Amino acid sequence: MIIRELCDRAESLRSIMLFRELLIMNQIQKSVKFLAAYSWIYDFKVTNILSDNILETIPIDWFEFLKKLTTEDFNDIFINQEVTTNLPSNVKNFIETYNLLKNPVKKCSLSNSSLSFKQKRGINLKKEHEIINFANFIDQKGLASDVTNIVDIGSGLGYLGEELTRKGYKVIGIEGSEGHSERAENRKKQNESHNFDTFHLKIDEGPECLQKLSSLVPDKTCLVGLHCCGDLTPQLLRIFTKINGFSNLMLVSCCYHKMSPSKDGLENFPLSAKLKEAVKSVEDPGVFGGFMLRLGAQETVRRWSAMGPAEHEKHKNNVGFRAVLEKVAKDNDIELKKKKRKGVLQSDFDNIDAFKDSLPKRYNIDENKLDLFNEKISECYDENSEHFDLFEIITGLQFLLQSVIENLIHMDRILYLEQLRDFSECEIVEIFDDTISPRNKVIYAKK
Repeated sequence: MIIRELCDRAESLRSIMLFRELLIMNQIQKSVKFLAAYSWIYDFKVTNILSDNILETIPIDWFEFLKKLTTEDFNDIFINQEVTTNLPSNVKNFIETYNLLKNPVKKCSLSNSSLSFKQKRGINLKKEHEIINFANFIDQKGLASDVTNIVDIGSGLGYLGEELTRKGYKVIGIEGSEGHSERAENRKKQNESHNFDTFHLKIDEGPECLQKLSSLVPDKTCLVGLHCCGDLTPQLLRIFTKINGFSNLMLVSCCYHKMSPSKDGLENFPLSAKLKEAVKSVEDPGVFGGFMLRLGAQETVRRWSAMGPAEHEKHKNNVGFRAVLEKVAKDNDIELKKKKRKGVLQSDFDNIDAFKDSLPKRYNIDENKLDLFNEKISECYDENSEHFDLFEIITGLQFLLQSVIENLIHMDRILYLEQLRDFSECEIVEIFDDTISPRNKVIYAKK
């Protein structure tokens, strides 16, 4: 009887996992078709929007519609979706599909608690928010899985480890930077919660790294990482499946565009066989590359929603003036070489004259050619400034696509993880407020 119940339970779990995989696959296929159809929104370097004639790639019906919009109009149509009548059918279809794809993951309740004055020394508000809420999520899942040991990859100075120690976990820090490892060890003298060791170890998938990690990992250990940059998350997914001591995985990823390039694109994107197949089916698979991944790593649409008229004006000028500069440089075969350690002032984008005045401070420009260079910039600005409002509207569309792209990256990683082995649990959960920490999704898995 007991065996039969266990078999029925296992079969039920397999059915649930299969149904969930089908849902993810459906989401992936729709996302790929959507992003391929609207690659004109993101598949370019923003400052090259004039020099590479990007406006000519916009479908004419979209171009005619978008160029008439103010940012207020845009928000009413695409963000608040208060305007639904008299819209072109292609715009309606875009919004309908976007609404289906933007939020496919579940959200975790957030904590309002804070660290003590002593605990938060050297920690900004963003980091405090991440530490508290990630530690709470780890604790919630850890308690349900009888996990008592944590290996924190990219542990830095040990802030997350200290919070987990206060919750009763045994922590081991792994840090690739030797300087951070040394500073983490020095924190032991300043913070009683920092009672764990930090090991200097460069993470890779070679035998030495795997052997070192295996020697440090007792059974029922949770592998965690906060802001695993570039290739680190894909590497850790594979490492998690290879080391038996790891029972749970919780990773927050970032900097997707920093993944290593390969002959055909990127080494670690797409990862799953399902996404690879979906991407190959589109007319131009190349659009699923660096520009798309960079957009996926940008701030979320809530940042756009919080922008006021003055911010939009400043951002519009920032993009427009830099686009003019790139076009003039390209048209006149001028190589722009930045000076070292020269920052950009906000006032440099107040108007075109202020921008021109700032250029010699930021770039190595031949003084004998400066007057002619400025003249060319003025001419280019006069010819193209009418498009600056459209540049800002395209930025708004990019903000919309950000969530679709980031969700696709995470779904790919979940499918890849399940491709490597079976799990009792495997999901994506939002654990941070994205206005505080835009990279707010955690990949969670339990063997």
